[in-house]
Amino acid sequence: MGLYLDLARLSALVADLPESARPQFERRFSLGADDSHAPAVVLRAEATGLTFAAAECDGCLDVTLAYRASIDPDVGEGLKAVLGIPAQGLVRAGTITFQARLFIAPEDGRAKVSIDLWLGLREALRSTFSLLPEQWASVIQEKLEPAERLLGDARVGALGLLRLRASQESATGLSTAVRAIHTDRDKNQLYLGLTTNLDVPQGELFEYAGPVDLGPASLRLRAPRGLFEALARAALSGRLRAAGNVGKALSGSKTRLTLNRLEFANGNIAIGVKLWRTSFPCVEADLALAAKIERGTDGRLQILLLEPVLERASRGEARVREAIEQKKDKLRVFGEHLSRFLNEKRIDIGESRELQWLPISAEIGRDSIIVDVSIQHTVKQQ
Repeated sequence: MGLYLDLARLSALVADLPESARPQFERRFSLGADDSHAPAVVLRAEATGLTFAAAECDGCLDVTLAYRASIDPDVGEGLKAVLGIPAQGLVRAGTITFQARLFIAPEDGRAKVSIDLWLGLREALRSTFSLLPEQWASVIQEKLEPAERLLGDARVGALGLLRLRASQESATGLSTAVRAIHTDRDKNQLYLGLTTNLDVPQGELFEYAGPVDLGPASLRLRAPRGLFEALARAALSGRLRAAGNVGKALSGSKTRLTLNRLEFANGNIAIGVKLWRTSFPCVEADLALAAKIERGTDGRLQILLLEPVLERASRGEARVREAIEQKKDKLRVFGEHLSRFLNEKRIDIGESRELQWLPISAEIGRDSIIVDVSIQHTVKQQ
């Protein structure tokens, strides 16, 4: 499964994150030996604004960081006044442009796509050195350099751009993890190749083949036919947590339903289902279900299952048709579960923003379902 995101839209959403969600750095350095009573300075740097776009390097972003950096000598108010240093320390604000690579960080069972802003914060700190007396600046520079590699390795400037939703947050029980990241500079686009907790044949997995034309959409979800078939099979069996009620509803009696096939053709979904009962009176039959995607009165996309067609019955056609009639409500529930896949939120922005996920359209191709989505943020309720 793949997600294509418009980076201009994502940048605007991340730029609107509260300041508390942006990386900050603070560290105290002594101007003498570590065990001496020499005066110290406190270095601070914070990101006050952020925009980004796809870089020439695949998987990288060109970042423009607005910052506020300060050096505050811990020498007392009186000496500060003598030295001509403001009470709040020496402050510099500006912008810096640099390149940062995207990386994946696990977080509470979720995958978080992040960038590391430490390079920008480091340069912001260094920009303040010119505000100090030369001998002070050289001492701080000397002490900061050994710490820079450790701070970089610790990713103190990491900023989570988006996070995938965990299975417990999924209405379908589907969980995802990132297996590939690509960026395209010409279309300013981010691609996330996702793997799931369902068994999908290797031949059904997509490989990145370049950017797509998103049109008015902020994001596009492309799901292979094999994934959708695996979801349908798991829903009927009740194997997925969130699909459990569906599975029980469909298999909680002596008459069961299992999936024979699921195919995409002519913009519709063709589903083959086996209805069977091994207790007396035994029944076994094959049903054909045609399904199409429509927009419901609530604005959400829905998969509408048409009337089941009896293709074959082992015996007692009247008995089979009676069993089909009894299962119609269960098939409706099955269709509703598949519909959740089209409307389900896949990502959140940053640490404190949920997305309004507004599906615009869905298209069934020969080998995949494509869902175009408009995204905007909403404040997460605490």
